[in-house]
Amino acid sequence: MNNYSIVGFSTDYLNPLKIFTKTLGSSVNTFRYFESRKLEDALKNHTKTLLLVDGKNIIGYGHLDKDSNDLKLWLGICIKEGFCGQGLGKHLIECLLKDQDEDIYLSVDSNNNPGIALYKRYGFSVIKSSEDIIYMRKYA
Repeated sequence: MNNYSIVGFSTDYLNPLKIFTKTLGSSVNTFRYFESRKLEDALKNHTKTLLLVDGKNIIGYGHLDKDSNDLKLWLGICIKEGFCGQGLGKHLIECLLKDQDEDIYLSVDSNNNPGIALYKRYGFSVIKSSEDIIYMRKYA
């Protein structure tokens, strides 16, 4: 995994995370989590937030968060443009799933074939789909 490391979120990373969310490149097309959420508010609902860093630059992000409506645990990951396809997402998923003992849900664009394949490798299965979005679940 080169010189990248996975770290838990701390307030030291708030500004770098803000920069990350604004400089995703084409990855913003498939990771829209922060479109409808203010960063600081979203972090409050996270049970786990991990960052993939290269020195002081964040190149990947992952979280588990509780949905306030139905209390489901949702997974989200994003790898910055230019770093995709290097196996970095699998490292984030492995760390996020470690020691989890409840069902985990996610949504993924239906045309994101690499993402869907990755999630299936980690035990997620399709529970609902539409033309644009696939919902998946990993049973505890």
